[in-house]
Amino acid sequence: MLRIKANYLWPAMWTSAFGIDDAQNQALADWWGIVMGTSHEEPIMRSTPVEWDLFGSGPWDYGVNAQNIYNFWVIGANRSKTYENIFTMACEVQAIRQLLTDVLNVSDITTVTQVWTLYKEVEGYYEDGMRVPDDVILLWTDDNFGNVRRYPLVSERNRTGGSGVYYHVDYVGEPRNYKWITSSQISKTYEQMSAAVARDAVRIWVLNVGDLKPYELHTEFFMMYGWDASLWNRNNLDTFVSSWAQREFDLSVQDATEVTDIIANVTRWNARRKPELLNSTTYSLTNYREAENVLAGWESVSNASTRIYNSLSSAMQPAFFQLVHHPCRPAIRSPICGSRLASTICEHLKHDLVRTITSLRWRIYSSKIMISRSIIIRCSTENGGHNFIVIAQPAYGQYDPFTTKVQSKKQALPGAMRIVIEGRAVAWPEHCGKDTGCPNPSVSIDPFVPAGNLFFDVGAGGPTPFTFTATSNASWLKLSSAEGSISQLSRTAHLRAQPPMSQVINFVANHTVVPSGFKGFVEGDGTVSIEAAHAARNTSVDGLTWVELPGIGRTLSGVTPWPRGGDDRNFTAGSGPSIEYDFYTFNTQNQTGNITVTTYVSPSLNSLGDDRPLAIAMQIDSGALQTNYFVPPASGGNLPPQWDGNDGWAANSIISVPMVFTASSGAHTLKLFMIEPSVVVQKIVIDTGGVLPSYLGPPESILIS
Repeated sequence: MLRIKANYLWPAMWTSAFGIDDAQNQALADWWGIVMGTSHEEPIMRSTPVEWDLFGSGPWDYGVNAQNIYNFWVIGANRSKTYENIFTMACEVQAIRQLLTDVLNVSDITTVTQVWTLYKEVEGYYEDGMRVPDDVILLWTDDNFGNVRRYPLVSERNRTGGSGVYYHVDYVGEPRNYKWITSSQISKTYEQMSAAVARDAVRIWVLNVGDLKPYELHTEFFMMYGWDASLWNRNNLDTFVSSWAQREFDLSVQDATEVTDIIANVTRWNARRKPELLNSTTYSLTNYREAENVLAGWESVSNASTRIYNSLSSAMQPAFFQLVHHPCRPAIRSPICGSRLASTICEHLKHDLVRTITSLRWRIYSSKIMISRSIIIRCSTENGGHNFIVIAQPAYGQYDPFTTKVQSKKQALPGAMRIVIEGRAVAWPEHCGKDTGCPNPSVSIDPFVPAGNLFFDVGAGGPTPFTFTATSNASWLKLSSAEGSISQLSRTAHLRAQPPMSQVINFVANHTVVPSGFKGFVEGDGTVSIEAAHAARNTSVDGLTWVELPGIGRTLSGVTPWPRGGDDRNFTAGSGPSIEYDFYTFNTQNQTGNITVTTYVSPSLNSLGDDRPLAIAMQIDSGALQTNYFVPPASGGNLPPQWDGNDGWAANSIISVPMVFTASSGAHTLKLFMIEPSVVVQKIVIDTGGVLPSYLGPPESILIS
């Protein structure tokens, strides 16, 4: 803790009791200069429920068992009175302050440092009007997923006790624990805690890290930023990681930069949806090549990490393995992440397509479960046998995906060949009977689709190997591969010959062009998708302007009004700082003249109070201005109903804000206005009739510049 400039500790409350597990604990912490405290639910330096279960009498309810609980707290105060502590307060504030005055023998209770943690329902008590004396520190909290629920208002910043923030990068609770692998972005932590700095919530910062692994890097950043926030800004966070990599592993600047990219990608991809919350339908298996691209990304970072790991000395490899390499590898080799993804792509989809590659992928999936378990063992035993240092791995049985197999030695359906067209969840000749036939597929191609091409997947419907050829009767239709062969790997087939098969695919080409001189994003396949950072124009108001937060969010980055400002200014719709995007459309939804603009916003809360709900305002060209207040109020310290659950805003790490506009085909400008200061916009998707279901949204459209 001291090495990373931390000096305040809340011991874990689940099964331990710092004050009684070892009689020297409190004295040793004080000797080292570590200020001790207890968590939000453990008043007066006593572990709850552990110590209460051991020594308490009666119910843990001050309303009916006040004397026994008071006596319990007296012991905690007596036991710690000679050491430096911060006493966690309960809602019985006056009783506790009198207790501390008596036990500590002080004439002025304001000289005793006390904290009141506004966590969950306790924040509700505060919002309902409950108050503590001015000298008690108010500790504001996040939603357990790294989104601060409330910052101090201007009127709350002159308290003598000041305020701080309790923040999570590890959590045990609903909708599901996340504690297995690092899944928090430094860029997100900076965004949230820089808002705390701007609002003077700096008296205490507490980071819930659960087990210290795998959060070493993130814990150090949190503490270093709290130590001197002036050293770090939105544009130099990568230098923190790069310097860390050079210090820890003696890497060259080039390799340290690559480690920075690896960690940025790993944390971004895990933060898109906590690994423990991934399921077989998270990423689209058919649209935008989403699942394939996600899996390819994981393979890429794993390969980059492997190269650096192999270049290190044997003395340096264990540290690199635990801090960098291990977080890359489980993500593609565990049943939760990549292997769940890979098995789903190959099992769920390919089973529907009746292709025998399914069985091969099932075997790979099974072996990857074993590889993942071996990684856990390796992390626990490398470098001298530090057993159990990685203990937060998931329960495999809980997360194993359902998989199916296609018989590899039996013909699935008549005919050897199956053809799958990109974006389709069926195969031709589909699930047809032997003689019924299937209609020829029709495919539309668009010159402004970002991928630039369309693929056909030729596969086996049984154990029979075959060769194929592909031909085109149109000069404008180019084939990247005209022939090939398909066979079961490592298998010799001795089967009867199959009759020739053929499949006709009809193409319709959209011959769309934009006028000469147009600059902006162009619709492809009924979609315009724009990363929020790629604006055409940016207009400041009263010194506030939209700026990019590099690295934050699910795909590229985000934009937010800056600077934060101590007075938390807001604007009426249309009067604040604006950011503009130029785009061109060929269609409207069902040719009605309407389009839907969906803004992907980071899952921030109404952190300046529910009377200041988060909002954005939008306008297309000179049309009517629309405003959307997208986070509803939540009373009693609760979260909005859309927040929780396995598919809520926190789990999905995004809030989608749709607005419907009237806009004919042609060139347009979309203008986004600031209303409240804490909004972070990541992406804008304009649906002219072709947006398909996906987790991350369509890839960014083609930009003519």
